Parts: sequence; C-alpha cells; structure tokens
Amino acid sequence: MLAIAAALGIAFWPLAAGRLFVYADLGNAFLPMRLFFAERIARGESALWMPNLFCGFFVHGEGQLGIYHPLRRLAYGWLPAGTAFALETALPLPIALAGFAVFLRRLGLPASAALFGGVCFGFSPYLTTRLTHLDTVAVLAHLGWLLWATDVLMRERPGSRRDLAWAALAALTGSQLLIGYPPAVALSLLVVGGYAVFLAARGAGLRPLLAVGSAHAVGLLLGAPQWLPTFEEIAASQRADPSYAFRAEQSLHPLNLLLPLSPWLFRDRVYQVEVFNPIEQSFYLGAVAPVATLWVLARWRRLAAWRGTFVALACASALSLALALGRYLPVHAWLADIPLLGLLRAPARYTLVVSLASALVAAVAFDDLRRAAAADPADARAARRAIWLAPALAWAIAGVALALRQEPAGPWPTGAGAIRPPGSLLWGPALVTLAALLFSAAARGLRLASLALFAFALADLAVYGDTLWWSEPPVTLHEYLESVPVSPAAPPDRLLTDYTMRIGRSHTGQGVYRTVTRLIVHDARLVQGYVGLFPTRRLDYRRPRALRLAGATYAEIDGRYERLAPPFARARLLARSAVSGDPARDLASFDLASTALVDAPLELVEGPPGRADLAKDVPGDIRIHTLASTRQLLVLGEAYHEGWKATSDGTPCRVLRVYGDFMGCVVEAGEHEVAFRFEPQSVEQGLRLALLGACAVVGVPGLAAARRRRPLQVRRGPASA
Repeated sequence: MLAIAAALGIAFWPLAAGRLFVYADLGNAFLPMRLFFAERIARGESALWMPNLFCGFFVHGEGQLGIYHPLRRLAYGWLPAGTAFALETALPLPIALAGFAVFLRRLGLPASAALFGGVCFGFSPYLTTRLTHLDTVAVLAHLGWLLWATDVLMRERPGSRRDLAWAALAALTGSQLLIGYPPAVALSLLVVGGYAVFLAARGAGLRPLLAVGSAHAVGLLLGAPQWLPTFEEIAASQRADPSYAFRAEQSLHPLNLLLPLSPWLFRDRVYQVEVFNPIEQSFYLGAVAPVATLWVLARWRRLAAWRGTFVALACASALSLALALGRYLPVHAWLADIPLLGLLRAPARYTLVVSLASALVAAVAFDDLRRAAAADPADARAARRAIWLAPALAWAIAGVALALRQEPAGPWPTGAGAIRPPGSLLWGPALVTLAALLFSAAARGLRLASLALFAFALADLAVYGDTLWWSEPPVTLHEYLESVPVSPAAPPDRLLTDYTMRIGRSHTGQGVYRTVTRLIVHDARLVQGYVGLFPTRRLDYRRPRALRLAGATYAEIDGRYERLAPPFARARLLARSAVSGDPARDLASFDLASTALVDAPLELVEGPPGRADLAKDVPGDIRIHTLASTRQLLVLGEAYHEGWKATSDGTPCRVLRVYGDFMGCVVEAGEHEVAFRFEPQSVEQGLRLALLGACAVVGVPGLAAARRRRPLQVRRGPASA
C-alpha cells in the first residue's frame, strides 16, 4: 500500500501543488468545457446549450460534460473548478485499481496477489495513456467493480449480498452512462457481459444471467438523461452514418504487436501511418506481463483451478486482437457488420480485453511464485528457465530494429525512420530482463524479490504513462488561462478559425497541438469548434455571406486576425421569406438583408422591417423585445436545434429553421416579448426514465428482502376421521 501511495503521490504531485495536467485534449477540450460547466452552475444557468461553439451547440448531447452525474455536479458545484478538475483527473486510476483488486480477491486470490493485479490494471498503459481521454478512464474505472458485482450476482445464493450486487450493478452501469462516453460503456458492457456468459456456461445457470441483464436494463434507465441526448446528437452529427473507412481508422498496426516486449521501439511510442495519435494504438502491457504469461504456461499443470479461466481469456484476447487489428485483418470488414462490435470507432480500443487478461495472469503468477519452489523445486526450475524466452525475444527485436534503423525523414517518419535511437530503444529489453530476474529470484523464495517485483511493476507502468502526461508540463489554472489568447470578437460577435490552431512537438518529442475550443475560457463565440461530435451544417462558412449570418466579425488567417464585413444583427425582423432546399447555394441569389430563406412557405405581411432588441442572452435562454407594423419573421443568429422552444407573450410558437443553420419564429404585428428556451425533449424523457430507474434500484432489492422475511404459510388439510 505504501508503494501504491508513493506512486500516486509521484504521479499526481502537481495536482497537490495546485497544478493541472493540460496536455492534448485535457487542455484543448475537457478543461474549457469543465470551466463552462462550473460557471453555469455558479450562475444558476443551464449547461445544456453552449453558445460558444458552432454558433451554438448542444454540448450536453455531445457527451463530454456529463452534467447529470451526481458526483461530477457536486464537485463542480461545491469546489473551485481547478480543484474539481484535478480530482477528476486523479481519482479514476486508484478507483480502477481498487475495483480490480476487489474482483481478484473475490476470485480467491490472496490480498497481495489481488493488489498486484489491481496495480497491473489500474496503472495499465491502456488507462494511463488515455488520461487525455478523461471520460474513457472514468468509465473504465468502474470495470473491476462491475465484474465483482456480476460475480456475486451469478454465483451467490439468493440473499442480501446478491440484492446488494444487483443494485450495485445497476447503479454502476447508470454511473458509466451518465459520465457520457458511449464507446467506453460499450467496451465495458462487452467485457462484463462476456464474463456473465462465461459463468453461466460453467454452471451458474440462466436465471442469474437474466438477473444481470435486468440490472443492466435498470442501469440503462438511470443513464437515460445522458445517452438519450447523446444518441439524438449523433443522429444530427457528421457521424450519423459512418463509413467503414471511418470506423476502421486507428486500427492497431501489426508492428505495434511488438510493443509488449519493446515499448520504446518507435519514436512516437507507437507505429502509425494514419492521423498522429500515440494514445489509441498504445499496446504496452508492462514488462511483467510477458514474463508472467510464460510462467503460467510453464506451470500449466500446477494451475489446474485456473485453466478454464485462462482458456476463456485466451479466446477473448484472440478475438479482441482480431477486432483491434481492424483494416489490417482481411476479415475485419465482415466482423464490422456484427451488431455493436462493428459500430465502435478506433478498433485498437479492443485491446482493453488483453490488458485485463494480462493483469489477471500477472496476479495469478505473482501468487504462484510463493509456492513454486517449496511445492516442486524441479518444476519451478523449469518455469524459471522458460521465462527467459521473453528477454531473449525482446533483445532479438531490438537487434533487428537497430540493424534496420534509419535517420527520420520529416516530422512524422514511417518505416525504418520511425525506430528510436539506440539509447532509448534498449530500455524495453532491459526492463523485460529485469522483470525476469525478479521473477526468478521470487521463485527461489526470496521475499525481498517479491516486494521488489511489486515496486518494479508499479514504477514501470506509472513512468510509461507519466512521461506522456509531461509532454506538456502541468500549469496552474491562472497560467493556463493566461496562455489562451483573447478573441478580438467581443461576445456576441463571433470569430472564424480552423478547429486546429497549431501543431508541433514538445520538449519531450511528443506531438503538441492547440485547438480553437481553448478560446471559450474567455467566453469567445466561435463559428467552428473542436469536439467529439461535429454537428452537421448546411452552410459553407468559408463564404462571406454565411459569415455575416453567423455574426462573425473577425477571421483568423495564418495566425493573424482580419476584420470581416459587418455582420447582420443577432436578432432582426424580416417581412419577406423564400423557400430554399439548398441554402448554401441560394444565399447568393437573394438580398439577405430583407429576405429569409426557409424550408416551407410562410404567411408574412409586407411592410417595413420591425425592431428586435435583445433583453436577455444567456446559454439556453434568449429573450427579445419585438415591435413591428405587420406579421414578420424574427430571425435569431443562433444555431437551430429541435430542442429550442419559443413563446410570444407566453404563447407557444413554432421554432423555424432559417437560412439552413439558424432559427426564428413568426411574430404578429405590434409589441411582443419573445422567449427562446433550450429544453430538448430527449433530456426531459431521460430524467423521467432515470426516476423510474432510481425507484427500481431501491424497490427491487427491498421487495426481495421483504419476500424472504415473509413467514411461510402452512396449508393444513381436513382433520382425519
């Protein structure tokens, strides 16, 4: 425990010093959005709609904020935003470690081995390298606890422990969904569902499997306030109908299968020929993993109790690797048609199964080391010899790589130019060799070697992830805010810029990029944005007329800000409209100062344009005072979404799509108060379903307990004659 505490302290000491990790998407997307969330809570405003991106954006549906997760809302509502973000960054790893250790303890491993396995998963590079994908780590931190609850539910007799496991499984599933990253939830569901089916096949039976399914169904209800809006937003985004090529992006390149034995083989940690991303294809399992695997194979006869589990893990790992290789596997296009499996983007993410399997194998091997020498010295000697195959292979890979290595050509080299220089390349084989030495010493009965093996595994995994986090040194929140430029377009005016602002390399050699989403920390209003779900838009915002409609006053071009033609007013009244099936094409054919382009005919009355004055303009709540002599169309320069509701003097009126991407409503002649409020039906439905799920989480175990306490009714027959 002291070693774990020390590792966490070393990894996260910047957070204790008031500094935040901001590398990659942490600073480019997550922190700006969390600051927006905290400000909305502080002001008592809705965080469903963000006016800062894409001329207005359903940020809750995009699925990165998770505003209905009770712990996240509590943290950003009660703590300073920087402190809440630091906790959100630091807590998932120890939670993942503890959950997997509890699960391994449930499987019968002693505390020391269970803790060792917990370390191998909690600090696994699969999680630590994905710290920049904050919600992914938060979702997968539930995994060990879900496996524990599933095991109890499948193998325990009916009773209070089983009731608790059912409620925990439902609540944990709901918690995952409320965090808001569906791909990670889907991966978790595949793992937990696969484990439940495995237990059912081994004798647990069908009824417990149905109980697991019902718990997940209730969890689905609990998570409805997030997943319903997210699926609604997916349907309205550029990912509504993803092509096979898109889904197969970030397939695990076959050369990355060498990383378990040589983690520092390639210049950018992984070998990649697509978009630069050293995270998705990370496949290091720790130097202990290949040694532990060889130990288990060598001790196969002595580990009879685990054989069924190991065979199942091997099959699951083989399937996950086949899926992870993606487009590099000829049959992947066929596998991609399987429901759920084929819908997940970035096939390399399926290596989660291999990461879990290696952690469990390492825990079993660590436990077996203590008994090996005493139980059968000859068998232990054979196993000690077998594990040296891992260092031999690691050094052979290094030798071949050094023979092939070439000097890199360009900033993102491929082929032999992607191989690291000898000084850092040889670290991988050295680590595997040290792991084999410690295994061999521990198998001889040296207790100090077991402690050293534990500390080595922890340090190896922690350093691999930590060095990636430091590709951009942690900074204070004030330093972060100071580093972000202020947009020259004062709200509500907007700025046009590409979503990626700068690309380069840091002092550690890792890729560094900045995105335009950072600008929202100073309340910049942007025509574009950097998010997970880019909304589908009808207009071309490279054209001046579209920019005038968007309210853009400046454009960033090659690092310079250039002033644009004066935009149209944010709110204005028009007495003319024209039907257009292609607004992007038709913008040039009409006088946009007097004519609105709409999807269907409107009954407007000719007359001078009326007056529209903004009375309130906050996220999701816009109020306009109108004055007109005829029936006219009120046009608002905010992105259209079906979740907007409008009223005129309290009377509902229809929200219309105007110019393809913006919205408006028809107002009668005279003076009126028009209110636009963002109240999507998907959120309302989700909240109702979540209430139903909460009642089930409390009520179902309660009813089961009451039924068990009910006295048995004995039926008596008629008295004998």
